[in-house]
Amino acid sequence: MDAGKRTINDIFNGNRILEIPFFQRAYVWGDDQWERLLEDMEHVSQTSKPYFLGSVILKQQPTNTGNKVGDKRTLIDGQQRLTTLSIFFKVLSLKSGDDYEFNRMFKLRDLIAIQHNHNDIDAYELVMNLTELKDLTGTDKITQAYTYFKANINAEKLDINNILAKILFVGIDLDENEDEQQIF
Repeated sequence: MDAGKRTINDIFNGNRILEIPFFQRAYVWGDDQWERLLEDMEHVSQTSKPYFLGSVILKQQPTNTGNKVGDKRTLIDGQQRLTTLSIFFKVLSLKSGDDYEFNRMFKLRDLIAIQHNHNDIDAYELVMNLTELKDLTGTDKITQAYTYFKANINAEKLDINNILAKILFVGIDLDENEDEQQIF
């Protein structure tokens, strides 16, 4: 077990897939959490002060040397926060017309860095693969999060470099032989 401070760049390192296991609940955040996250991102952008966004627990999975992905982890804790951040960054990249940072963090060639389970996969992949802002009409929480950020993000109030550098998590990395149930 390795625990410590992690940034968004540490978690999404450009060569890592995070799989949400089948037993995890569906994405459930709503207006209150999205509003708070957006306010916090604007605050970090303006003040450049570090901001703690909770914990993330990742468990190493074995990978083949011939695999396109160098690092595969199961997302044990942090699904709601990381899903929301990825949707936030997707909308910000579409609004600003600059998808470099989004693609660097959340895409690995043709793969999305967060692999959702059966609960959210279709809606999540639809949002993550958008190439322009569109009106989506789904009733699921993933689509609602996208719609909220589409309506409320003001790209001029957000500094992506501050956000990437100043948003912090407590990260716990487990190797493939450790039992994640022991830490709960």
